[in-house]
Amino acid sequence: MKPNINNNPIQVVQINSTYRADIDGLRAIAVLLVIGFHVSPLWIKAGFIGVDIFFVISGFLITKNITEKIVNNKFNFYDFYSSRARRIFPALILILIFNIILGWFFLLGPEYMQLGKHIAGGASFIENILYLNERDYFDASAYTKPLLNLWSLGVEEQFYIFWPFAIWCMWLFKKKIYLIILTITLLSFLFNIKEAYFNQSLAYYSPFTRLWELGIGSLLVNWQFKYSKYNKSKNVGNITSVAGALLILTSLISIDHTAVYPGLWAAIPVFGAALILISNNKAWLNNKFLSNKLLVSIGLISFPLYLWHWTLLCFFRIIYADGFDRTQRIVVIILSFIFSWLTYKYLEKSFRYGQRLILKTRILYLNMFVVFICGVTIYSNNGFPYRSISKNYDLIVNAFNDVNWTENLNLLTTSSGINYYQTNIGLPKIAFVGDSHIKQFGPIISELSIDQNSQSTAFYTIPGCPPIPNVYEDKHPQCNDFISEIDQFLNDTPSIETIVIGACWNCYFETETSKFIDYNNFNYYYLDGGNKYYFRNQTKLAIDFSMQSLKKYLLQLSTKYKVYFLLDNPMSPAFDPRSMIGNRTSLSTQNNMNHSVPLSILQNELNNELKNLAASSGVTSIDQLTYLCPENACIKLSKDGVPIYSDNSHLRPYFVKNNVHIFDNLYKNQNSSFNK
Repeated sequence: MKPNINNNPIQVVQINSTYRADIDGLRAIAVLLVIGFHVSPLWIKAGFIGVDIFFVISGFLITKNITEKIVNNKFNFYDFYSSRARRIFPALILILIFNIILGWFFLLGPEYMQLGKHIAGGASFIENILYLNERDYFDASAYTKPLLNLWSLGVEEQFYIFWPFAIWCMWLFKKKIYLIILTITLLSFLFNIKEAYFNQSLAYYSPFTRLWELGIGSLLVNWQFKYSKYNKSKNVGNITSVAGALLILTSLISIDHTAVYPGLWAAIPVFGAALILISNNKAWLNNKFLSNKLLVSIGLISFPLYLWHWTLLCFFRIIYADGFDRTQRIVVIILSFIFSWLTYKYLEKSFRYGQRLILKTRILYLNMFVVFICGVTIYSNNGFPYRSISKNYDLIVNAFNDVNWTENLNLLTTSSGINYYQTNIGLPKIAFVGDSHIKQFGPIISELSIDQNSQSTAFYTIPGCPPIPNVYEDKHPQCNDFISEIDQFLNDTPSIETIVIGACWNCYFETETSKFIDYNNFNYYYLDGGNKYYFRNQTKLAIDFSMQSLKKYLLQLSTKYKVYFLLDNPMSPAFDPRSMIGNRTSLSTQNNMNHSVPLSILQNELNNELKNLAASSGVTSIDQLTYLCPENACIKLSKDGVPIYSDNSHLRPYFVKNNVHIFDNLYKNQNSSFNK
């Protein structure tokens, strides 16, 4: 059934479908920004805005294509989706097969298993949904995910699934398309702002929080309908294109990975791209700069270039580990352009154009289904751990993400609804509060509670949340009420007599750890009235204020409880089991399997400073460096050569259970003192 355009209340204007070289030039800018951010994030700090530019372009071109065909009574759903498949599938299938092959030879069991899941997710266009429950796009572990960049393709494909139906129905039932699209766009924008502060992962990956960016592109088509006379004006075009370029430049200067993104910040590059798109191609910027042959050539290969550069970058990092240097970054860039050009010339063009398009479409769907099955098979077989590379690193593989610290703890709820963990049944007399650096001691505490026939112990922890009043992180809103929840938890459990408080103090206070911790994009701040003092930007003031706040909180707790202040365990990229593999082309781990690494001078200084803070607060400190870093050499392997860390900062459950004795006296005699 086709909509009757003659009775539609919208004024029908023939859309100019002439090819615009400047749009390919804008695509080139977008993909170069993304590559710059991935290759050199310290220099191109806001390069990720390239994805936002892509979204606006996609919304504009797809809506223009659909609307033009509806206007001319030529729209057909089968033709639309077949065209999309011939445009996207060839390069994507090639990339997925490339990942399957390289993964087989160079990825360990858990890594290949994860890759299998994301191959299936990429083939079914749900990568963004899968990443909703995984780590942040900006974290260090992102470089272990060769298909992470497919999240944006998932958003676009989900848009392509419902958008043609939406526009067709609006036109068919004579609805005001502009107002409906505007309403959808505004609702998505508001949802994006809300979730950017309360659930940044959802805000970043959800199609509902990204829809407004594609919606802005769609609204441009209606603008061309209604205001075509302005679109033909060269002067207006010059003004809008320059304004758009300035907005994009502003976003590159103003935004970095610490920004609450997308949120309001994303509006800057989005409206910048929109202004450039509505500028006619007679405008100087569009005609002379964006339409130059070099940029247009890059724009034509922008899709395979977007796919190839990230996969190559990740595999180079994984394979060469610490040996990945500037020269190899350049090699990655060169290979990305070569592979992208070959993909475009010999694969994309052969499927998009020519004869037997129906047959080509069916072949592509069949191949994509086969790739999907391969991904599911890899995942369901645990990454085929019997492969030679995986068997060579069994001890290291077993350490990956070994963080089951609550295996023998019971999940309970207080009278006011606060969830917490507890050891054996009974009224808890001891409470451990803090972040995951407190939670990691669950295995030994559950053992001590049973072995010493002691009273039960409670754990109240939230990962990444410092137990310091007035310290916040807008992108981690779970921390906003952390202190009040600790206080409420203690009020709900009056049996508690002793508190052990600790956290990843190195994460929050020590700037050198920002280079490798998993939440390195977080920028905690101390809130004083209406002023925010950021740890990464105003380090001295923020840390001084936070130290005083922590001291006051320890003094407050010590008036009611016996308080022990747990100093932090050391952190280092060398502790991460993945770093012990070294160059995977040599199948040798000897160079990276040293039993210890030197204690960081800065971390040792922070440890001493916090020890003095605890003493001045009248509480007892527990120093972990005494057993983890004897003689200033921090152990990373057990005597049997087994990694004791699950990543760069968390101790493994097996090590905690068998080697940690700093809490023994607490359960033998709760009045005993610890190392001060």
